[in-house]
Amino acid sequence: FALRDFVPGDMALSEKAFLTAKGAEWEGEDASRSEKSGSSKLIAKAVKALPPDAAALFWGFGQSAQFGETPTAHGIFWTNYIDADPDADNEFACMFQHICRLNHSCPPHHNVKWAFDSKTAQMSCSAVRDIKAGEELRVDYFFPDTESPLPRKEYLETFYGFSCVCGGACVGPASEGV
Repeated sequence: FALRDFVPGDMALSEKAFLTAKGAEWEGEDASRSEKSGSSKLIAKAVKALPPDAAALFWGFGQSAQFGETPTAHGIFWTNYIDADPDADNEFACMFQHICRLNHSCPPHHNVKWAFDSKTAQMSCSAVRDIKAGEELRVDYFFPDTESPLPRKEYLETFYGFSCVCGGACVGPASEGV
């Protein structure tokens, strides 16, 4: 939630990743559910290397029902991570303490957009419209080049475990409305 009023262009939130799983890439739904996939092994290794406070933070995140009821490193990661720099060959598959907890809203209802600086591994969220103190910060989970054969609404249900009811761009393909 916004701690103060923001106008378009103001930085509302900025932070460094607490976990980066370099080389982890989506291998499809079946492989992503398996602890034996290459990416799942990379994710587990990255989580095991976290200092205790960051590990506690990681295990405090939830996971989508598609990964089962028992929390797993790959389930939590795939539910919450951000491909912070989609053009960098999965070098920046990251988790952020606060930014990964922002809720989604399709255009035109989101109020912040994110930008990643690969040199500093810093993710920033800036206001795209006026935001009042106390208002929830909401970001569109889709980057402009998000491609999926699924409609946006189905994509969100499948990969994030929620049904978008914003009434915005959630009715079209994942690549529309961004």
